[in-house]
Amino acid sequence: VPQIWACQSDTNIIEVALVDIGKQPHPYSIHNKTSKISYDDQALIFKDGPPNQLYFRLTDDDFTNRYKTFMIEFIKNKQDDIITKELIRSRKLYQSILRFTRIYRDEHGKFQRDDIGQEYSSIMTEHYGDVSVERMGPKYGLINRESMIFVVFKGRIAKDDLSIMICEQTTQWSNEIKEFILNGNVIYFNMPPFPYLCLNNIKASVIIYYKNQKIYQSTYVYMNFSDEELADLSFNESISDIDISMKKQKLSQDMVDTICCMPLILQKTSQSKPRKRLNSKLT
Repeated sequence: VPQIWACQSDTNIIEVALVDIGKQPHPYSIHNKTSKISYDDQALIFKDGPPNQLYFRLTDDDFTNRYKTFMIEFIKNKQDDIITKELIRSRKLYQSILRFTRIYRDEHGKFQRDDIGQEYSSIMTEHYGDVSVERMGPKYGLINRESMIFVVFKGRIAKDDLSIMICEQTTQWSNEIKEFILNGNVIYFNMPPFPYLCLNNIKASVIIYYKNQKIYQSTYVYMNFSDEELADLSFNESISDIDISMKKQKLSQDMVDTICCMPLILQKTSQSKPRKRLNSKLT
């Protein structure tokens, strides 16, 4: 805070405005719990205009300390007919800047803006914690058909920020997953069939990007079985045992589909202990 301001005027106010990265008024709001709804001679913090603006009076302590601190609460408005998903994306409303403008009272008692001396903060970006993948499954499926895959995320995610690529190095094949379902922190999508059916047990990479940054990569095995081999698959065997014991037990086609769409954790279901019921203790 320049000392000369105190000599130039008996009333100095800092207007704090939230703007987008194009320095246009931001549709979101800023707030201070102690602010008054309008200006008066005793108000230290007040609102007197659009919701993206706040006003802070400079005090004697501010001039003594030569700096001013601001307590500001950022309020993200909900999406509606005005603040749409397209508007958020096109104007990058997840980023914002604070603009600081001095307003002072001149010798005639009128308030003047010092637009020449405006200052801007650094770009601020919304952050909800790191996004990562906890697990994905199943990691295998038939080569000639789609299989449902689930991915569990850690952290807050937005569907538009996700992209998924399937790549196979030997054949240089790749496929972008354009359709998937987001339910909370879990997404579901269909793993596409592998185009080269003459190959056996092909390992493809599932690569997940968040905001164009790679956050996860895992291997998915495309299995190539004949109808006779499918009929002999064991439901109780894990994927690592399938190649060894493909011809031990009979299995219907529907059960094969179920295996390809179930996480591996289901193999342990039969070994889990039964839950204790409160009713059994009361009898």
